[in-house]
Amino acid sequence: MAAGLAAVAAACTGDNKSSSSTTASSAAIAPAPPTSTTTPAVPPKFVFGFVAPSASLLLDLAFAQENALSLAVADINSGGGVLGAPVDAKTTDDRTAGSVPNAVTNLVKGGATAVLGPIGSNDARAAIPAVAGAKTLACSASATVPDLNSADPQAAFYRTALPDQYTVEFVSRQILARRDAAGAGAPWKVVIVARGDDYGTSVSSGLSSTLAANGVATSVITYLPEQTSLNQQAAAAAAEHPNTVVVVTYEEAPRLLDQLVSAGVPASAIVGLDATFVPNLAAMTFPSDPTKMNGFTAMGVTGDRAFLKRLHALPSGQIIYGAQLYDCAVVIALAAEAAQSADPSKYGAKLNAVLTGDRPCSTYADCRAKLTAGETIAYQGQIGSFTFDPERTPTASRFTVANLANRQPVVTQTVNVDLTAMRAAAASEAALAAAVQTTRLQQALTALGLYSGPIDGVPSDELTAAISALQEQLGLPVTGVYDAETDAALRQRLGTASTAMTNATMSLQKALADLGFYSGPIDGVYSAATIAAVRAFQASIGVPQTGIIDAATVRAVYDLGAASIPAPPPAPPPETTTTVPPTTTTTAKPAPTTTTTKPAPTTTEAPATTKPAPTTTEAPATTTTEAATTSPPTTVSPPPEQNIVDVLTADPRFTTYLELATEAGVKDALAVLGPVTVFAPTNDAFAAMPPGQLDALRSDPTKLQAFLMGGMAKGRLTSDDLTSGTTVTGLSGNTLTIGRQGSTVTVNGAPLLTPELDASNGIVHPMAGVPAGPS
Repeated sequence: MAAGLAAVAAACTGDNKSSSSTTASSAAIAPAPPTSTTTPAVPPKFVFGFVAPSASLLLDLAFAQENALSLAVADINSGGGVLGAPVDAKTTDDRTAGSVPNAVTNLVKGGATAVLGPIGSNDARAAIPAVAGAKTLACSASATVPDLNSADPQAAFYRTALPDQYTVEFVSRQILARRDAAGAGAPWKVVIVARGDDYGTSVSSGLSSTLAANGVATSVITYLPEQTSLNQQAAAAAAEHPNTVVVVTYEEAPRLLDQLVSAGVPASAIVGLDATFVPNLAAMTFPSDPTKMNGFTAMGVTGDRAFLKRLHALPSGQIIYGAQLYDCAVVIALAAEAAQSADPSKYGAKLNAVLTGDRPCSTYADCRAKLTAGETIAYQGQIGSFTFDPERTPTASRFTVANLANRQPVVTQTVNVDLTAMRAAAASEAALAAAVQTTRLQQALTALGLYSGPIDGVPSDELTAAISALQEQLGLPVTGVYDAETDAALRQRLGTASTAMTNATMSLQKALADLGFYSGPIDGVYSAATIAAVRAFQASIGVPQTGIIDAATVRAVYDLGAASIPAPPPAPPPETTTTVPPTTTTTAKPAPTTTTTKPAPTTTEAPATTKPAPTTTEAPATTTTEAATTSPPTTVSPPPEQNIVDVLTADPRFTTYLELATEAGVKDALAVLGPVTVFAPTNDAFAAMPPGQLDALRSDPTKLQAFLMGGMAKGRLTSDDLTSGTTVTGLSGNTLTIGRQGSTVTVNGAPLLTPELDASNGIVHPMAGVPAGPS
C-alpha cells in the first residue's frame, strides 16, 4: 500500500471516522440497525452486504474497506451497473447482529446477494458455516490465516487477502538481507512483538521458526489484543537489545511503536506489516514530533498507486486492505454480469472466468463493455493479475516495502509475486502450520505448569523436557517425543482447551495432503499416519526423518524457495529524502519449476529418537530422549480442563460479567489466551454499583473494554501471591493495589471471595465488589 502512499499529498487527516456514499461507517462504531444507502431510482438487482466489526481494534481496517466499497460501487454504477440496474450496498456489524454468523444471515435476509467480509481471520472462520447456510457467496479482503477453508469447502467463501505463509517468507527474506548487509556472519537478534490471536500466532510463529532455522536468534513477545497499555511488552523487547523488532499488529500499532521508541528501540530497527501502512502513522505515533519515526519500515500487500491515491482522499484516509476489498467487489460484479444472474450459485461459477479470458481489462466499465460484446475478459485487479485457487485464495499479489522519512513513506521496492510459481509454496504452508502447532503445544504445556520457555514455535530442549515430564505424569513411556499417544492423552487432559491444537494440526494435515504425503482424514489428530507423512516429507527434502518439522526441515524448506521472491535492495534510502522516487515494479515472475514426483508416504518409520548433530544455527529437535533425565518433578497437580470462559459460564454468579465481556469483545480472548488472572465481580457486586454507572459503561464499548481489561493481569496469581501492600499492573496499564486483613484479600478496596477458580489458561478471583477501573 505504500506505493499509493508515496504518491499522495503530504497533508494527512487524523480523523478516524469515515463517511461513505455506499456504507454506514457508524455501524462499526456504535450499535445501529443494518443500514443502506438511498435506494436508486431503478431498484438494484445486485446488493453487496458488508460485515463491519464492532471491535475497536479492527476499525482502521473497516474504514479503508468501507471506503473501497464506496469506490467500487461508484465505478460499477458509472460503468453500467449490474443486470441493467445500479448496485447498492448495506452494512451491519457483529455487535448489532449479536454475532458474525448472525450478521451474515441478516444481510442475506435483508437482500444482500453477496457478502463482503468479515474483517478478521477468527471472524472469517466463524462466518463460513453461516455463508454455507445462507447459500450465498462471500469474499474477505483481510482474512489471512492459512488454510481458511477445508479441503472441500462447503461454503463459497473467497478471499483476496494473502495467506500468512507468503508474508512470512517475504518478511523473512527482507530481515535476512538486513543481516547479510551488516556483514557476513554477523550475529543478528530479532524480537517479534505480536497480537495473541490467530493472526499474531500464525505470523510470529512462522517468522520465529524460519529465522531461527537461518541462524537468527529470535524471541516472541505477545500481548492480548484488547490491552490498552503495551509498555511492558515494549520494555521487554528493548531489554533484549535487538537488531530488528517486527511488530505484528492491527490498529494498536501507534501505541506499541510509541512505547518501543520511547524504550530506546530506534525506529530504523522496527519493521511493521500490513497494518502499519497508515497514511498518518508518524503523526499518530508522535503527534508533537513525527520525525521520531524516521527510518521505520513497513512491508505488506498493496494495491495500484492510482487507486490508493483515490482511496486516501476519502474521509479517514485509511488504505489498509482497501485494494483487496475493491477487487472482491468488482470481480463479483463482473461475474454476475457474465452469468447474467444474481444467484450466487450461478455467478460464483464465473469468478475465475472473468479473470482468465482472452481480453485483459482494468476497469469495470471496460470489462463490462467487452463482456457485452461477447468477448471473454481477464480483469487486472488492484492487487495485480490473479485467479482463485481451489481453496478460493488468490494466486498472485503485490508486496511493497517503504521507509518513513520526514513523515512521508518512501517506496524502496514493489514486487508482483506469482504464488503458483513459488516452488516451496505448499512446503512453506506445512512449515508454518508446524510452527503454529508447536506454539499451541508450548501454550498448553505452559498452562499445565510443565513448560516455562519461550512461546515461539521453535523446537527446543526445554520443550522436549516438558514433553517428557508430561509423559511421566500421564504414565506414558518417557521419550520426549510428541507422538500420537501423547497427543491423545494431552487432549483428554486439556478438554475444550484443546481446540486450538486441533485446528493447528488440521492445517498441518492439509498442507501435507497438498504435498501428496498424507491421505488420511483432516481431523486434527496427530496420528501415526500424520507422523508418517511428516517423515515422508522430510525424506523427500533430504533431512533427518524425526516426525516433527524441526529447524533442519524449516531450513530445507526455506532453501527450496530461495529463488522464488526477488532479492530486496541492499539498503533503504536516506532518512532525509523527501522526494518520492518512482516506484520500481518487478513484473517478471519466477518461471514455474518442473514438478518433481514425490515419493509415496513411507510405511517404515525412521527411528524417532535419532537426533542429528546440532549446529550453531539450528534449534535442537524435540525428538531426543536425552532430555528425559532432566525432566521437572512429577508432583504437578492435575490441571483443570476448563478455560476461563468455561469456568465463568459454569458459575451462575457471573452472567453479568460474561455479558459485559461479550459486549466489550474480550470474551473470545479469555477462552484461548493466557495465562491470565481475572478479577471478576459477581452479579451481586454489579447490582450494588451506584445507579447509572453500569449503564454508562455499557454505552461506551471502549471504556467498557478498558474497565474489564483493567481487572485482568498477565500470569497466574493465586491468593497466596497477593500480599498486602503490593501492586499488580492491569492489562489496561492501570495499577491494582492489594490489601489483606486477616483472611480477606482486597483489590483496590473490593474484597475477593473464596475459593479462587482455577482454569486451564489462568485463575478467576470472584469479587464481592467492583474495583475502580482505569479512567
